Amino acid sequence: MELTDFILHAQQSCPDALVTIEIDPIKSVVKIQWRWDDKQGERLFERAILFKELNYDEAITVFLSRCKLAMDTLCDE
Repeated sequence: MELTDFILHAQQSCPDALVTIEIDPIKSVVKIQWRWDDKQGERLFERAILFKELNYDEAITVFLSRCKLAMDTLCDE
């Protein structure tokens, strides 16, 4: 999954959500935060990945796909 696809999906899943993507090149970490309000109050989805692999593009694609699946599960609750 490309970054633009991930952001579009997040917008469609919950239009009022705030998506934050943090990249720390020194620590080789990418972090995703997704905040939204529902009947239970404010909700937060957060995931991070530490890059140890040589193929960063592939790792980011897999990471974003897994985040999308987790976000879908949370939206369905």
